[in-house]
Amino acid sequence: KPLVYQLFAERGLRVPEHRTYQLDDWKQAAEFLKSHPKGCVVKPANGTSSGQGVTTHILTDSEVKTASILASLYCSDLLIEPMIPGECYRLLVLDGELVHAVRRTGPRLVGDGVSTIASLLQVDNEFRRSRGEQPLDADRDCLFTLDYQGLSLESVPLQGQTVLVKSVNDPRRKCVEVRTVYNDVVTHLICDSLRHNAEAAAKILNSRLVGVDFITVDPTVPLDKSGGVINEVNTTPGLHHHYDAARESFPEPAPRILQSLLSR
Repeated sequence: KPLVYQLFAERGLRVPEHRTYQLDDWKQAAEFLKSHPKGCVVKPANGTSSGQGVTTHILTDSEVKTASILASLYCSDLLIEPMIPGECYRLLVLDGELVHAVRRTGPRLVGDGVSTIASLLQVDNEFRRSRGEQPLDADRDCLFTLDYQGLSLESVPLQGQTVLVKSVNDPRRKCVEVRTVYNDVVTHLICDSLRHNAEAAAKILNSRLVGVDFITVDPTVPLDKSGGVINEVNTTPGLHHHYDAARESFPEPAPRILQSLLSR
């Protein structure tokens, strides 16, 4: 991850501010946290997938230490980064061209012009329980997500206003990162700037097939406008992220990938 960040930054692509360290120097990471009071992420710098060893929404020195110990079980080199506002997007690039994009869409509430977000959340959770689903927690992810929209649990959204209440689609209270589940196709939302960023990332890495992960509050505008970043790249991207078994017999980009392979 640090090497990829370096390569991208040298070519003008936006990556998170970060610091690399090792467990015996975890206090260096604690110093980094002081500059980012809204929270940080600690992760292994190399060799993991599916959220292994990642801790999000870190707010205290003791949490930095605990997160560093966890991450060190997977890699001796560790990374700390600030929490980035937004949802996760996976842009799949094949032979230098964006072919598909998906989003890990967080839960949303719709305002009625009268109720607070806390009240709307309570009503939504009652509905979830009636269907046997997990209720949404007003955890750190919820508070962080509301905060970057200029909202809190006591805010009263306008009638018809849609409010993102969590950046992940896992309702449980936790700070350990969950396996990313992309649940919405958003290829049509991706602006030219993000498309060019993803294609440039693939070119820099000389990768024919790569999943480029973005965090942004708005995929229709450039990263420098939204405050978003390229968060990670996957040179062995899983096609299951681009597949909804309930409505598709195969992942949408699969035929193009097969055509590319068989035409060589």
